[in-house]
Amino acid sequence: MLQSGVSVPDSKAANSGCAILVINLDRSSERLAFQRAQADRLGLGFTRIVAVDGMELTDDVYRRHAFSWQRTLTRNEVACLLSHAKCWQYALENRCNVLVMEDDAVVSPEIYNFLAIASGLEGCLAINLETRGTISFLAKGVESGELPFRKVLTAVAGAAAYMITPAAAEVLLKGLPGRAGLADNYIWGDRRIVRLQADPAYCMGLDVMQSYFGLEQANRASSSIANRKRSRAEKMLSYIRHPLTGFRRIKAQLAVGIAKIVLPWVAEKRVIAPYPSILANYQALRGVYNG
Repeated sequence: MLQSGVSVPDSKAANSGCAILVINLDRSSERLAFQRAQADRLGLGFTRIVAVDGMELTDDVYRRHAFSWQRTLTRNEVACLLSHAKCWQYALENRCNVLVMEDDAVVSPEIYNFLAIASGLEGCLAINLETRGTISFLAKGVESGELPFRKVLTAVAGAAAYMITPAAAEVLLKGLPGRAGLADNYIWGDRRIVRLQADPAYCMGLDVMQSYFGLEQANRASSSIANRKRSRAEKMLSYIRHPLTGFRRIKAQLAVGIAKIVLPWVAEKRVIAPYPSILANYQALRGVYNG
């Protein structure tokens, strides 16, 4: 098992039985080139999962997934969720653990430490390998095992990199379309799944890295399957047309308020840091993608 600071081989290495899946839109060839360069540099292999394009969603598919969350989802948000669902289907059909990555994910060389044990992890389990530099409520104790993981007590932000088992993938697939929501909220808010957080984190999105490490602000990157911000008027009109979404949002906000009162007594409120080596990997790849 590699330890922090140990260089990785130049040759393509096996992924230790855990499939790496990269979600990428057909029209985002620059992002695919970035992921291929990163994989070559770290000696990893991956399978490309063609992302669902929000511009090509049929009205029927969109309507079946858009109105089950706290607000009406945009076409890009539904497409993002369905893109992740394709990865869950892969895990279920191939009966293997998968590491799901969005195409703006930057990983640290320490990912080898995780891949060394990933194929042997069992149960209804999802592990968040990403940090977005935001506050999370996590269990105070570290889970026993070879690597430090903490239990996720409330939904965390981001779905740029995570591992999921076939059992957890099946749970998430069965929840669609009736429980559809934002991809990260849908994954990390499901209490039927054992949800863990890698600490330190192995991954950051390109956009988060730029702000976290105080890098240049020009050409700020974002995931190619991310979504535009909606105006206040659009949001209000959506609640008027679909009042149940507003009720769900009020219910969710009340739950968040209660959690903020209760969780500090039983949880640790903290920001997960990434492995420092992730910055060197980003800097080595800057010429591939001008993000």
